[in-house]
Amino acid sequence: MLQYYLSLIENEQDKDKLENLYNIYYDLMISVAMKFVHNKENAMDIVHDAILKVIKHLDDIDESDPFKTKSYLCTIVKHQAIDLIRRNNAFSPENIDDVEYMLEDESMLPVEQIIREDGYERLVGYIDLLNDTYRTVCQLKYINGMKESEIADTLNLPPKTVNVRIFRGRQLLKKMITESVTNDKQ
Repeated sequence: MLQYYLSLIENEQDKDKLENLYNIYYDLMISVAMKFVHNKENAMDIVHDAILKVIKHLDDIDESDPFKTKSYLCTIVKHQAIDLIRRNNAFSPENIDDVEYMLEDESMLPVEQIIREDGYERLVGYIDLLNDTYRTVCQLKYINGMKESEIADTLNLPPKTVNVRIFRGRQLLKKMITESVTNDKQ
């Protein structure tokens, strides 16, 4: 199957990158998919779809940071699994697009400043505490450095949904950090 994926790529450097990712993370990707579908064939289909997405976004993957790479790949697999489950069950979750989108308050502390002040590792810890809806988009935005449009494409979500989730996730992160700083001062 690897040869099929490699045939979809023209650039030799990208072929090497995909081959390396495949060899290192394929079993992990299957394992993540199995947690959702409990069926090897469906898990393989999910990973296949995930790899096709990865091929589109090879430039976004920085192999020098295994944590980011693993997080990115697992997130893609997870969302491909959720998409498969939704298609098979005709599941229709509450659509976040129906919620009025509020513009960000300019007076609030930007996440980039939080990263500088509190450090990258602390931010990652806070992101891990978010519920799954916000954690995924915040990981892709702040850990993987993806743009909202890329996140929307990767997760098969409308761009507005991604924007709302990032906004709300950022608000939750700011609240957690503010509470932590307040507790540290006491």
